[in-house]
Amino acid sequence: MNYERIYNEFIADRRIKEAGLVGYAEKHHIVPRSKGGSEEASNLISLTPEDHIRAHILLGRIYGGTMWFALRQMVGQYTKRNVTPSRRERKLAAVGIAKAREFSRSPEGREMNRNATNRMWANPEIKRRHSLAMSRPETRAALTGSAVARYADQANRKATSVAVSVGCNTPEYLAGLSQRSSALMSDPEMRRRIRESNLTAYSDPQLRARIGAAISAANQDNSSQQRRSLATKQVANDPEVANRKRLAMKSLLENKKKFCEVYAIDNPGKSYSNIDKAAFSAWLADMKEAA
Repeated sequence: MNYERIYNEFIADRRIKEAGLVGYAEKHHIVPRSKGGSEEASNLISLTPEDHIRAHILLGRIYGGTMWFALRQMVGQYTKRNVTPSRRERKLAAVGIAKAREFSRSPEGREMNRNATNRMWANPEIKRRHSLAMSRPETRAALTGSAVARYADQANRKATSVAVSVGCNTPEYLAGLSQRSSALMSDPEMRRRIRESNLTAYSDPQLRARIGAAISAANQDNSSQQRRSLATKQVANDPEVANRKRLAMKSLLENKKKFCEVYAIDNPGKSYSNIDKAAFSAWLADMKEAA
C-alpha cells in the first residue's frame, strides 16, 4: 500500500478543513523535523488530536521505527498538557504504541534508546530535576504503586521476564553493563552513598527478615539453582573475573564488618552466612596479621 500517497491526500484534505477548526487543535509538521522539515508556515498544519494521531500513524507506516517513537512521545505528553484523549483517539494511539514497543525491542531500537538515554543523562539539569523528584515521598509512593499494579498481572510478569532475559543476555548489553558499573563504582562519592544507603536499609529488622526469606525461597527453587550453577561454571576458569571477585568480596566484607560494628552484631560470619566462607576466613586472617 502506498502510504506516502495516502498521507499526502490526508494532509491536503485537512488543509482545506483547517480554517473551520473549532476548539483544541495541535500543530503538526507535515515533513517531520527529523526528516529535514522546517518551521515554515507551509510545513505546519493545525489538526485535531485524532487527526494528529492518524498523521503520525501514516508517518510511521512510511518511515518506520523513529516515527513510532514520535507518536508514543506525543501521546505521552497529553497528560502534561491536561488533554484527555477520547476513547477513539486512545484506540488509534494504541496501534502506534504497539509498533513503537515492537521497534524498541529490535537492535536498532535498543541502540536508539541507549543513545537517547545517554544524551539525556549528560545534561546536569535533567539529573538535578530527577534527583529532586525522587527525593519527594509522593513520587516514590506513586512509582511503588505503579510497579505493584504492573506486577500483580501474571501475564505482564511473564512478558517482562522474557523481554529482560532476551535483552540482558546479549554480549553488547553485558559488556556495556560491566563498563557502566565500573565507571559508577570508581566514583568515591557514589560508593559512599551506596554504603550509607545499605547501612540505613539493613538497620531495619523487618527488611533483613524479608531479604532472608527471599534468599531462602530462591535457594529452594530448582531453576534458580541451575542458573546460578551455570553462571558459576562459566566464570570459574576466568582469572580476570576471579581476581575481580576476590577484590569485590574483600571490599564487601570490609563494609559489612563496619556495619556489624555500627549495629553491634557480634557474629558477622553467622549473620552473613551467604558470604563465601573461604574468602571470609582469609579476610579475617589478613586482619589478624595486620593487627
